[in-house]
Amino acid sequence: MIRLATVFSGIGAIEHALDRMGIEHNIVFACDNGDVEILTKKIGLNIDEIKKEIALLDATVQQLNISSDVDDLYKRQLYGMFKEMSIEYEKVVEQLSEIPKNYIDVQQILKLILEGNGGKKARIKEYKGFIEELGIGTEKQQILKILQVILEVVNDFKKDNQLEDLGKELDFDSTDGIVWRSVSTQLKALYDYLEQYNGKRIIRKVQDLSQRASQLHEKINYLKVQKELDDLGEDWTARKKYVDEIGGYPTTSITEDMAVGMLLQDRGYKTVFINEELVYGLSATTFEDLVKQRDRWCRGNLQVMKGFNPLVRKGLTASQKLAYWDGVLYWFSSLQKMVYIIAPILYLTFGVLILNTTYLLLAYKKAIDFCILILHLTTWL
Repeated sequence: MIRLATVFSGIGAIEHALDRMGIEHNIVFACDNGDVEILTKKIGLNIDEIKKEIALLDATVQQLNISSDVDDLYKRQLYGMFKEMSIEYEKVVEQLSEIPKNYIDVQQILKLILEGNGGKKARIKEYKGFIEELGIGTEKQQILKILQVILEVVNDFKKDNQLEDLGKELDFDSTDGIVWRSVSTQLKALYDYLEQYNGKRIIRKVQDLSQRASQLHEKINYLKVQKELDDLGEDWTARKKYVDEIGGYPTTSITEDMAVGMLLQDRGYKTVFINEELVYGLSATTFEDLVKQRDRWCRGNLQVMKGFNPLVRKGLTASQKLAYWDGVLYWFSSLQKMVYIIAPILYLTFGVLILNTTYLLLAYKKAIDFCILILHLTTWL
């Protein structure tokens, strides 16, 4: 078997060639810029699985070998994150223990939906999967699954109907082909059950626990990889000293590359554009992937602004502050585009004037836009 270590993962990368040729191989290292995720660990929204991960993480953090003050500080930070996650886990378990199990009612509704024409094949398959998963695991996990199934079914109802109509005897719409009228009353009772015990909030907390555990695995594996690199004998400390000066890679944002660049510039370092492809990654190939990608970028930019506001960074130039702030405002441009789309419709349909101005004011506006454009261009030249 070939043991593969690659610093290039993505379209055209070597692991894809080996797959196509049917050559048996094992990836022992790969950079995280493509489909290969070597540092993170996917953890399901399962309270039993999270409990096992907490025990595993506790033992892993305790067994970390420390060889420097920096490593010791990193380990203490990891343990602090672990303790916070453990405390949050205990709170969620306590909340779940206070909820009475309503397993039979949920199962009955799912069966009624499947019996009443059943809906589309994809929805039938999903609901049958729900029935199989109900009752599996510890009592806490069973209750969590009940809450998750109720929320999923209610969300399917909300796709075509108003939540306020739930429980009424109406002929509801359904793009999934579900006859909601036959289960409207029972589903309303289950939704009230979900709301009564703060089910949505508990589900969000479990999602947060899953993400925290995954993040801890990533940070622990990062430390292990770093130590292996140090053992190679090269001066890796000198190579990463610039990032160390800003406290390491920021963990408060999922677009840490933007945060690192901004913080380095704030410390007086100059950044240079290199007109050369050094790394490739997979582009979004479906609309769903595109939405996820843009959502990640949007949240990351907002997290950077919240944690490292460029407007108060004394080391940044005025044009750099403007450029970074513009990077945040971009994600609100959809509101402006909505106005551009709706304005002509309102005027043509109802005669509503959206803009009432003079040519002089419009000229001033264009002049300001031109000045902002020039500032943006000079930022990167």
